Amino acid sequence: MFDQLVESSTTRRQSKRWVYFTVTATLWTALLLGIIVWGIMAFDANLNEQFEKLAKLATPPPPAAAPAADVPKPEVQPKVAKVESLDAAFRKPPDKIAVTPRPPQPVVQNFGAPAGGSESGGGSGPPGGFGPPGGADTGPPPPPPPPPPEPEKPKPPPSIV
Repeated sequence: MFDQLVESSTTRRQSKRWVYFTVTATLWTALLLGIIVWGIMAFDANLNEQFEKLAKLATPPPPAAAPAADVPKPEVQPKVAKVESLDAAFRKPPDKIAVTPRPPQPVVQNFGAPAGGSESGGGSGPPGGFGPPGGADTGPPPPPPPPPPEPEKPKPPPSIV
């Protein structure tokens, strides 16, 4: 009785799983690749039709004119003005270059002073503070807003006497 039992082994199952996976992956890959190739081959760009439409829109060239009989050449020659090249002025450097002196820039020496521009110490940043020079209003702060009005006291309900 025990010699007819069905035995299962994990190695047999694993090998069958890999076979099924490989066959399925191969079929799906072939199917997707075939769809992509078919899409490329089936696409019609209609380039020839577009060219034909554009060729119909273009106007044909005018017919060639008959050769003219002996046409006398005009004896008056057109005036030709001689134009110097535009870079003629740049060929020779100027003899003297006029230079206007710039006013000296103020030098701020604040070695040992606290950074941030405050004399009371603390703070960090550039000596004049952050923002455009002269753009920040460093005057006294604006006054505080006025206090809100007190709410009205509710009137007592009328009583019947």
